[in-house]
Amino acid sequence: MTLPPSWRATGKRPDSASDAQTIIGFTEAELGLVLATVFLALWLGATAKPKLKPIPTPQVPVISADSGNALIAKLDSLTRIVNSLRLLRSETPPSCIETKVVVSPVAKITVLSDDKFRKDGLDLSLSWVALKENLQPFIDEAQKAGCKHIVQVSALPSVPGPLLISAVRKLQLEFYIRLRAR
Repeated sequence: MTLPPSWRATGKRPDSASDAQTIIGFTEAELGLVLATVFLALWLGATAKPKLKPIPTPQVPVISADSGNALIAKLDSLTRIVNSLRLLRSETPPSCIETKVVVSPVAKITVLSDDKFRKDGLDLSLSWVALKENLQPFIDEAQKAGCKHIVQVSALPSVPGPLLISAVRKLQLEFYIRLRAR
């Protein structure tokens, strides 16, 4: 490698100040020109006024007093309807499971006919009146709590559909029904 003539005499590399005075590969003159251009652009951008389109003022429609009164009446009627819908509540009581009085259905009832029932798998056949007397403590408990108990209902395969429907309607007077498949 050969050294430039200015290096040969001293054997040292010249300092950067004498090396054409470059800064990051640019001369001072080039950097000055770039900075002047940037400042000029910023100054022009700050002093220039943007040309905005004027926003046209909207024209207010003119309505008659009768039309205004009709609109007010319509708005009042809609307000009454909305307020009445906010006050709607279901008349049916919640289940006692929802109100946490119990955690599961209170009885498992098998329908033998439209007026014969079997409670909790016992071999005993009960009429509707006897079944209701048997479940009366649950009915009273539900009335005090403001809820309705759930009973799990299934039917023997020999019970026809119309008789099952008749039996379920009797049970629905006092209980919510959870019907199991046959």
